[in-house]
Amino acid sequence: MNTFIQILFIEDSESDADLIVRELARAEFHIKSFRVDNAESLKNALQTGEWDLVISDYNIPGFGAMDALRIIHEHGKDIPFILVSGQIGEEEAVNLMKNGVNDYVMKDKLARLPMAIRREIKDAAVRAERNNALERLRENSVLMKQAQKLANLGYWFWDVRVNTVTWSDELYAIYGVEGNSFKATFEGYLSLIHIDDRRRVESIIINALKDKESFEFEERIVRPNGEIRYLKSWGAVRTNEYGMPIKMYGACLDITESKKVMEALQNNETRFRSLVENIGDIISLLDVNGTVVYESESIKNMLGYDASELLGQNIFMFVHPDDTRQVTSAFSNALLKAGIAPSIQFRMRMKNGDYKFVESTGNNQLNNPAIRAVIVTTRDISERRKVEEAIRQKNLELEKTNNEIDQFVYSTSHDLRAPLLSVLGLIDLCEDLNKGNEELVNLYDMMKTSIYRIDEVIKSIIDYSRNSRLENQIEEINARTALDALIENVKYMSASKGIDFELKIIDDSIFAADRMRFTTIINNLLTNAIKFQRENEPNKKVSVRFENTDSLTIIEVEDNGEGIPSEKIDDVFKMFFRYSTRSIGSGLGLYICKEMVNKLNGNISVQSKVGEGTVFKVVLPRIYLNKHVLNEEDITN
Repeated sequence: MNTFIQILFIEDSESDADLIVRELARAEFHIKSFRVDNAESLKNALQTGEWDLVISDYNIPGFGAMDALRIIHEHGKDIPFILVSGQIGEEEAVNLMKNGVNDYVMKDKLARLPMAIRREIKDAAVRAERNNALERLRENSVLMKQAQKLANLGYWFWDVRVNTVTWSDELYAIYGVEGNSFKATFEGYLSLIHIDDRRRVESIIINALKDKESFEFEERIVRPNGEIRYLKSWGAVRTNEYGMPIKMYGACLDITESKKVMEALQNNETRFRSLVENIGDIISLLDVNGTVVYESESIKNMLGYDASELLGQNIFMFVHPDDTRQVTSAFSNALLKAGIAPSIQFRMRMKNGDYKFVESTGNNQLNNPAIRAVIVTTRDISERRKVEEAIRQKNLELEKTNNEIDQFVYSTSHDLRAPLLSVLGLIDLCEDLNKGNEELVNLYDMMKTSIYRIDEVIKSIIDYSRNSRLENQIEEINARTALDALIENVKYMSASKGIDFELKIIDDSIFAADRMRFTTIINNLLTNAIKFQRENEPNKKVSVRFENTDSLTIIEVEDNGEGIPSEKIDDVFKMFFRYSTRSIGSGLGLYICKEMVNKLNGNISVQSKVGEGTVFKVVLPRIYLNKHVLNEEDITN
């Protein structure tokens, strides 16, 4: 059978190395080899290759076998080293063997070399396996010590015959004593046990010796510094051939931290139970069928039952028959998904037969191994229902009253406008009959001005009433057509003479809004822009700018009129506010604009400078027919 082997030759003669290779090939070795003849090339070969065997000549000019051995050992390599030399003395060969050469073969007796190689490779494999086993043993020992340290676990042996106790290092650490100062005897061990546990522990150990049985117990120890620790101990007894106890051995685990955790959990459980039993709400645990597996004592105060009366009962038996379907449906939905389910309101039967309105919230914890139930929290809402019903009735009354007021305002306003129009007609007739009487004509003008003011107030009241009563009627609007019509309409105002009107439409002019509100808003802004022009301004201008973005519709009305003082900017949208002595209106126009813009979920703002003009900016959410696109932050800004 061919044996594959990698050989590193330390030889200055290539022909000698080839001779050895041919000899080994005849012995059915399959060889990969490399030859070096100095220290540097040997070091490189050891770093770059893996070698099964080193075959070295004894003496190479400037470099010998002892030098090669030293270099190999410095590299930490355990490679079989066979010396093949033409001449070497017996004493020198023995010295080389003592320093690490595994074998030597004379060059004129190479037939012996294959057997020596097989033996040394086999021995090297045995050494490697033994070294690996020792290394694993050392690693396991380190891991065991580390595990004991991490687990706070120590072990001990007690030779009963001579009363000597052997402790592991970790056990000394657990007890907080030093190995060189602690008297390791049974009595010394007992002295470290808490005084309240000492007699019990001593009895357990003495009985274990007597009965020759293993044991397990918990105890408290007191360290020299006064610290109390909790331990869990295990032990067993070893007997001789006559059945007499000779040794006891075991282990101790420091369970102080787990004890603290358990105590904290128990305290938390006690607090939780106390909380549950003393709150007004009912806490119930239900299985998948709605059977009560736990009921808080608070049910006594709310429904009159003792908690024990509901245990094992189906909760749906206590639900009003008219509400059963709703409750069972909600419970079934809660079972489909872990976590909190929506709250429901229903009636539960009290012990006296009456029903009480309650509100329950389910929390599916069936997959929680600590609970495995649906937690239901139930609270009494009967008083809340009474309050809510009272509020509902009050809201209905207020709504009725508001509707009546709105109807009254609307009807009255319309009824007032008809007589005013008749009075205006009569004044026009009087003017025609008295054209030559300048004094009467001036009186007629003053009368008409007062009537116009009254009519403006009435129209404002009508606009306000319509805005408060009517919901938005969204329709598609062509901004160019609508704004052109509004501008043409205000041009008939006497104050609009000499004003240059400009309309700018940026890209798309189609948008959606409530036409009545949009028209009223823009008409009021245009009217204000006309009213507050500067009389001495030769180039009076009013411009309207319209723009659609992906999410917004923006309308700006700008004038170069008298402007608004900065201290009055914050008040312009207030009811009945007039920011100029020239204002003869109702003070409702801008207030109504603000209310209508709010109704459209938009925003209106103003920028102005005295002597230069004013810009009102209306920002509305862009509406795509039935798709509402709204960027609230953009509108606010």
